[in-house]
Amino acid sequence: MMMASAIFQMLLRAVVVVAICLALVTGVGADEGEELKGWSCRYAYHSSGIVDNQIYIYGGIQLTQTTIESASTISANTLLQAFSLRRSYSLEATFPFDTQDLEIPRTVPVTAQSSLWADQLEKRLYVLPGSETKTLGVPTSHDASKRDEIWLYDIRRDNWERQKIESDAVRLGPTMGSVWVEKLRKGFLIGGIGDSDKDVLPGNLVTYDAGTGKWTNETTSTLEGRFQAKVVYVEGVGEEGILVVLGGLGKGYSYSLNTVDVYDIASKKWYRQITTSPVGTIPKVRGNFCAVVNSAADGSSHNIAIFGGGLPNEAYNDAHVLSIPSFQWFPVNDETHSQNLRAPGARDVLTCHQVSNTKRYLMTIGGTETGDMLEHTCDVPGPYLLDLSTFEWLNTYSPEGKIYEVPEAIQKSVGGDGRGGATVKAPKNGWTDPELEVVFSSKHSDKSSDSTGSDDTNSPNSNSSIDSSSQSRSQKISSAAMTAIIVFSAVVPACIAIGFCTWLWRRKQRKKASREPLVFPGPQELHSENLKMVPTQRLVSADVSSVDYYAPPREADTAAGWGAAVGDVCGTDVSERMADVSGRVVSRFMYDMSCVGGVVARWSG
Repeated sequence: MMMASAIFQMLLRAVVVVAICLALVTGVGADEGEELKGWSCRYAYHSSGIVDNQIYIYGGIQLTQTTIESASTISANTLLQAFSLRRSYSLEATFPFDTQDLEIPRTVPVTAQSSLWADQLEKRLYVLPGSETKTLGVPTSHDASKRDEIWLYDIRRDNWERQKIESDAVRLGPTMGSVWVEKLRKGFLIGGIGDSDKDVLPGNLVTYDAGTGKWTNETTSTLEGRFQAKVVYVEGVGEEGILVVLGGLGKGYSYSLNTVDVYDIASKKWYRQITTSPVGTIPKVRGNFCAVVNSAADGSSHNIAIFGGGLPNEAYNDAHVLSIPSFQWFPVNDETHSQNLRAPGARDVLTCHQVSNTKRYLMTIGGTETGDMLEHTCDVPGPYLLDLSTFEWLNTYSPEGKIYEVPEAIQKSVGGDGRGGATVKAPKNGWTDPELEVVFSSKHSDKSSDSTGSDDTNSPNSNSSIDSSSQSRSQKISSAAMTAIIVFSAVVPACIAIGFCTWLWRRKQRKKASREPLVFPGPQELHSENLKMVPTQRLVSADVSSVDYYAPPREADTAAGWGAAVGDVCGTDVSERMADVSGRVVSRFMYDMSCVGGVVARWSG
């Protein structure tokens, strides 16, 4: 009786699979006349972070387009968008960001200029309070952000969780200087804006300890209230590393980059140090820029690269590197900057990250030249990539990067070679605070990070008792037979259902594709020098919600070549099913069933 009941339940599930499949094939819940949704082509005032080689882009505002010829429209970015760093890209042809779009529930605020921490260990994002996008002229239907709570996104579970800040002494807001230190499992925040643009938060250091879940607010007279500053963590200096605070704006004044503030985490002491430049070029005052840090292999120098930023109604496109402990600024002079189409224009309110397995490259995301997004066109192709060793803007990205080497311009000034060996270990004009020299000369204790989640698994217990009675053996045989029958009765109907659904799906798509040809650029246009964008279409159906952007290799100039390229993505060779192409007219809109649920849309050419 039990076996019959189990078989009945399995058959019932197979029937449900068939019913769902038929609903998808017949387009239940999808309007075929619905317009194709646009794609994001420029971000600003957003936040971003990297977990497992995926850049997650949250909040802010964006420009979108629905077709190549259409005008861009401005909207709030109400999706959490993931951009993969796991494969190589031709940055000349990638448009815009090849993102996976994740829905954000309306109970979760969508804000601008929020701090975002990317927790590698726990695979989650911390989203801190920001400003409402309606202050930028783009309201949303999402709940408003509250200054006494943060939101956590669990990437593995695709789940958002609210976390209350249980401390009246802690105030958070947009444009805070922010950094997450994975090794210490701590997040650090400085300054920011309070309840209004005129309410500048004090320059206190706010710390969050992920181990204890506690927030602390450390008052300091060293830092005045500031916003739009950048904070980087430098490992290998002092016992637990240091924080370096650069730039930013204040209430009616700004912070020159001829001085920087340094915080020794272990001793909890602040220092201020004057900077110089061997070529007389100290970066202009700025806020809303981005910053990353690379260290020489031997730790003899640490090089902080900054890019972009600006002042109200003015943005910059220059990059500079501050090398410490010499505290010297070096301009990034890419000889081909003005001619290189891969060098970005002036922009602030952007984000950037170190990318590739070697962290040698700086990738910028978004930004605007002025505060008005409507004055901008799409950011084609999208990401920009700077080699932090050669100071060149690159045309391609690869996850397998070259080893970082100290730039030649810095080597000439601080000594040593590409791997390190710097001989200049103090500022040219001496230490502004002599105690800071002690911090830099003290040895850093190499604390290996504790890993959670061991590879060890529980092996079967070899000492477990074995029931030798004939009755028990016969029961085990019966159980095995019953399991086989149940599995067989479930798998066979499911395979039949999937095969039937696949046939129906393809039949429907053949009919739909024959109604009207789609017009897109032909292969020669795709590889032209003035290429602007290569978009695909978004499928409007019940189970496909992804958008992909695909640029073929140059040799894929035939229908067969395109078919092979599509096959590489979808896992099957569909070249024999590709329709003929005449000029710019695509007579079939191809996708294969194996791509359903993922990136499936392609066009032939």
